[in-house]
Amino acid sequence: MWCLCEPNGYLIQYMPYQGKESNRPHSDLGVGGLKLANRLQELGVGYTGTIMANRIEKCPANAPKIKEENLNTNGRVTVTAWNDNRVVLTVSICDIVEPIVQTNRWVSTQKKKVLVSQPHVIAKYNKYMGAVDRIDENIDRCRIPIRSKKWWWANFAFCIDTSVHNAWQIYGRNPDNKLDYLHFMCHIVQVYFLKYGYPPTHSGRGHPKTSKKLDGRVPEEVRYDGWFPLKNRIDVLSVKRTLPKKCNVNLHENCFKNFHVV
Repeated sequence: MWCLCEPNGYLIQYMPYQGKESNRPHSDLGVGGLKLANRLQELGVGYTGTIMANRIEKCPANAPKIKEENLNTNGRVTVTAWNDNRVVLTVSICDIVEPIVQTNRWVSTQKKKVLVSQPHVIAKYNKYMGAVDRIDENIDRCRIPIRSKKWWWANFAFCIDTSVHNAWQIYGRNPDNKLDYLHFMCHIVQVYFLKYGYPPTHSGRGHPKTSKKLDGRVPEEVRYDGWFPLKNRIDVLSVKRTLPKKCNVNLHENCFKNFHVV
């Protein structure tokens, strides 16, 4: 999938990858090279991204011989090579090398992080490129495990996974919300099971006991959704109790409405 994301990883738009034989253009400069960068510049589109060494044409940024950084610009497009753990080539329409910034990098020979100089264009790229990495990490770690041979299934599952990821990104904008991505997914599943699933059957006598407080047994999304399906009414010691089908919490009829209304 080609993904367009915000810096925090929120997915804005995606397009399925269509293979090498596709005639539709894509905005991946690793494939399009400097000609595509020049064309984007003419259209007034800003871009910064990585580029493969065999796509820089006659630019003198010779990757195997780079010591620190090398710069070549034709007044419109800037190509920068920076020697990190490996040589990183970037092409940019809107950023240049300066100002140089300081960053920590792991040095395997010294087995520790050291402070190194970094071009401005690399720093800007690292700031925004992590968005797609973040959504990839979350989806890969908690993706839908169901497999199918249907051609459409992968795209369908991707839509669900990214919808959950986007919902978690919006949820995390509130500093009072503390659920991580995995527990956020579990909470969604619990809500849907309670609202649309069937209550579990219990063997033996009586009802299963729980140590949770009454307010914590039912998610707020189920408790306050304004839907009150009644399973039955129970008479215990001449006291009428109401058992909601969706919550499975035995309530006095005078407490029923207060429990389900904010």
